[in-house]
Amino acid sequence: TGIQYCGVGGRGGGTLIVSCVRGDNKGIARVDVVRRSGDVVRTIIDTNTLTQLSGPDYLCLWDNHVFVSDWDSHAVYKVDISNGQVVDTLNHPQMKSPHQVTVDRSGHVYIASANGHCVLVRSAGGQWRELVNASQHSVQGYDLPQGVCVTSSGRLLVAWCSVGSSPCNSV
Repeated sequence: TGIQYCGVGGRGGGTLIVSCVRGDNKGIARVDVVRRSGDVVRTIIDTNTLTQLSGPDYLCLWDNHVFVSDWDSHAVYKVDISNGQVVDTLNHPQMKSPHQVTVDRSGHVYIASANGHCVLVRSAGGQWRELVNASQHSVQGYDLPQGVCVTSSGRLLVAWCSVGSSPCNSV
């Protein structure tokens, strides 16, 4: 496609949903549906339709919606895949540079807030809580949550990084 995509999610039917930050696409941040061949089928959402969108990074597909974390606007956007409309904007004071986002079977949204040094969860009813923070993490120096995943048994996995170093650590 000639575009450098950041986040990717499988959609089925030979297509993927991908995100691109402004700097990688001539100043236009976007979320696209692409074929495996690289052809862009359509743009779901871009800077023209959501002016706050500038750093769409990770994404998660759930129930005909895509959740897109945007580290520049410190928000996660829930977008209807069929029409590109923003259904909900998830904001929280501790959501600073959100990275990976995932949704469990019950509709709870989990967000790795890297610069907030915590993992946030929002219930299906819209209630927020800080689920785990860096001070609770057992490995010193790893204080930036980067990735979250909920297993089929309901267990939360978190990948943590330290500032300026690699690799990440997980708990």
